[in-house]
Amino acid sequence: MKYISTRGYDQKFTAAQAITLGIAPDGGLFVPESTPTFADGQIEEMCNMEFYQISAKVISMFLDDYSESELLEYTRAAYDE
Repeated sequence: MKYISTRGYDQKFTAAQAITLGIAPDGGLFVPESTPTFADGQIEEMCNMEFYQISAKVISMFLDDYSESELLEYTRAAYDE
């Protein structure tokens, strides 16, 4: 997923770049270029997961340059599971 500036800056950024920069070079906020969606089957699959696992699954749609294991580690630590 790529991130763009709310002020129309023409360059696109990865999630890691957007996180590192914090704000776009033109002073705009970073937003996803598109909105990810889940298929019905994916939502049903999440019903049997722990909260930290659901969190990692959702975040992975926005932070696709981080591995699943990294995101699980971070969400587990954040929710102290």
